[in-house]
Parts: sequence; structure tokens; C-alpha cells
Amino acid sequence: MQANFNLQVGITERPQKGAKRKGISAENIAVYLISFSDKVHYHQNTAGQDSAFREGRQHYTYIRIMVKQKVQLTNQLGKLLYSILLKY
Repeated sequence: MQANFNLQVGITERPQKGAKRKGISAENIAVYLISFSDKVHYHQNTAGQDSAFREGRQHYTYIRIMVKQKVQLTNQLGKLLYSILLKY
């Protein structure tokens, strides 16, 4: 699961290089997480929630894999037909 919080951190100065900006942003994020640690919830899954949605997630994953496989097979068939029809 993802952390559940709204990140509202502002940077007052705009450095020229991206590396400095990343460092400032990372520092501001760390300060925010430390300051509002009571509002940040990491991996707050209960056992009941996880098992209740497990079957749905598995079904959704299966459907995604089947759709992906169908697309791959359709593309493969298209390439084969194209190569055969070029000969005639």
C-alpha cells in the first residue's frame, strides 16, 4: 500500500541545476514526514481487508494477462499474414 498523506511543501528559491532541486525537495519531504508523522500511515492493511480483495486482485491480474496475450497473438498473426501475403 501507499502512504496516505497530502504533501504540501513549497520551495522558495529555484536552483539552476536539477540535482540541487532534488536535494532540496528530498529534504523538504523528509522534514514534512518527520513533522507530521501522525498523519502518515505506512502499510496499514488489516488482514481482513487483504483477504477480502485478494480474489478480486487475482482475477483482475488474470484478465490483464489474458488481454496482453491476446494482443501479442494478434500481432504475431498479423505479421505472419503480412509476410505470407507479400509472397503472392
